[in-house]
Amino acid sequence: MQETQLHALKDCEVVRGLWLLSPLNLRTDRFQCNNMKEWISQMFTSLRDDELQLFILSLWTIWTDRNNIDNNARSDRVSKALQPAASVDWQPPPPNALKTNSDAAISVRNHSAVVSAVYRNSSGAVIRWGIKQIQGVTNVENTETQAILLGLQISADIPCDLLICESDAVNVINRVRNPVSAIDPIQLIVDDCLAVVGNRNVAFQHVRRQCNQVAHSLAKWGIFIGKDCISDENVPFPVNELVNLFS
Repeated sequence: MQETQLHALKDCEVVRGLWLLSPLNLRTDRFQCNNMKEWISQMFTSLRDDELQLFILSLWTIWTDRNNIDNNARSDRVSKALQPAASVDWQPPPPNALKTNSDAAISVRNHSAVVSAVYRNSSGAVIRWGIKQIQGVTNVENTETQAILLGLQISADIPCDLLICESDAVNVINRVRNPVSAIDPIQLIVDDCLAVVGNRNVAFQHVRRQCNQVAHSLAKWGIFIGKDCISDENVPFPVNELVNLFS
């Protein structure tokens, strides 16, 4: 059966992931249409002028490079078209150390969240990554703390001299660094984090959002997929494009 233009540019699972991770944060499955003309018409009525420029450029890029996308091959043109121009300065850990970046994505519509963590070594290669669905929680600090906990849990059996845990949630990092005796839901998760740390040499540090793009996009991809996953393989395409570009 011959692939339609609408499927190639909007409904293909890989392409849907690209649109979701793009600056447009586009959930193409929410637009019901029968052909390309209907979809483009919907976009012209729902996007701003600057967003339309990115949308049109992205359409052209995906179409001209659709063979690479279909085969999950790396496409620099697709990545650059769908990612914002920003100075990304994620720094790899020193030799014999590992770094985990964690983040959370909230779906208010589904009253749920997804937390993510991704481990990389001193060369920037992904060692392990994971996502976890959390139902009934939409508090930002709560989910960000659970993301750090997930990262610590899935790394428990990975040997290293130093584990660096990064998050763009400054309040959460401060609470993990300076635990208090207060009893609240977030502190209970902080206590769980410290219990998992045990005697390991772990450093917690805050980073800017652009240094946390891979974990952030992985959490968004988790909402798109809708299930838990832990893997020692490469992070899924198109999140892997961010690893290739920003490491």
